[in-house]
Amino acid sequence: PAMICRAFGAWAKALMGFPDEAVQLAESSVEHGRRQNDPHTLAFALVTVGLVYLFQRDVNRTDLVSSEVLDLSKEYKLPQWIAFAEEMQGWVICQRGDPASGIVLIERSLNGLHATRTHTSRILANLAESCLAGGNLRTANLHINAAFTHRELHGEHYYAPELYRLRALVLERSGATFSAVEAALAEALSSA
Repeated sequence: PAMICRAFGAWAKALMGFPDEAVQLAESSVEHGRRQNDPHTLAFALVTVGLVYLFQRDVNRTDLVSSEVLDLSKEYKLPQWIAFAEEMQGWVICQRGDPASGIVLIERSLNGLHATRTHTSRILANLAESCLAGGNLRTANLHINAAFTHRELHGEHYYAPELYRLRALVLERSGATFSAVEAALAEALSSA
């Protein structure tokens, strides 16, 4: 419980725009996880800190943490955490200029987590962003729409501001009116 409280506190702080507090809580979560000498607890904590870095768009730190999560999860056969590590690694690969390869990993992550239906809207958002990086507006829009549908069906609202921000990017790159882009950004701000 101490690790989980720190972990989700870190996510909340990161998504609310308090990066220093988020990193402090996330790193504390990892320290606690390491002391427990339990691979599952440590993988959970590492995924948390990795996603905090991803939320902050810190490619290098996300890469380091996702590699550790992947190694640990493969060693102890923890498929849920493998999927999260692949999501993060896919995002890193996209950010480093190879959207096609990154998308493959993010899609594999989504398929691995599909049965749990958790974090689907965030993973779809990462797919949309990766498709945007690759210039595929149509597919990016499909992923954003699927993320919004999942959000409504399952009440997964924590990533809503980012979904609206990405919708604004898709609209802007699709040549939508300024008012349509502005409305999406206003929704992002309102939901944040």
